Amino acid sequence: MGQKSLQTTSFGFSALLGPGTVSSLYQMAEDKNPTGLSSVSQSLAHAGFPVALIPVIQSAYDEAFKQKNRLFNLGYKLNFDKNTLYVSYSKFNDKTAANADAASLGFALTHALSKRTDLNFVLAKTVNSNRGQVVVGGGGYLGGVARTAGVNSTALHIALRHRF
Repeated sequence: MGQKSLQTTSFGFSALLGPGTVSSLYQMAEDKNPTGLSSVSQSLAHAGFPVALIPVIQSAYDEAFKQKNRLFNLGYKLNFDKNTLYVSYSKFNDKTAANADAASLGFALTHALSKRTDLNFVLAKTVNSNRGQVVVGGGGYLGGVARTAGVNSTALHIALRHRF
């Protein structure tokens, strides 16, 4: 067998709390031996890179894909009348040399206009520290990369959804 690759350990729960539901997740991930990267050396040699530089580049590439991080998420969902309110906090602690940490806080309100049509309002903010470059994507979910490390991101999304 080969080397051990990605390992994740997750702990989570969901429970009724007052009129809503609280949920949480804590996850530890580590990958000391990322797989599928050996073709970099072959590609560099084929492209004519100096032979002495190829192992240095391959090593840097391998190091960049190693992972060691912790993720914490806490959320709350509350249904009332024709509305659903979501509140969520996430914290990503990167324990690699990159130290790309990020935290996010988001609020979402969904209002049912009819049985199949919703109006959605989302406000989300990410706070990047050190080399973190996370930006808010569609619907307030984390997704995308900031142009510069350590720059924060705020987003307001308003959407109309109809299901056919």
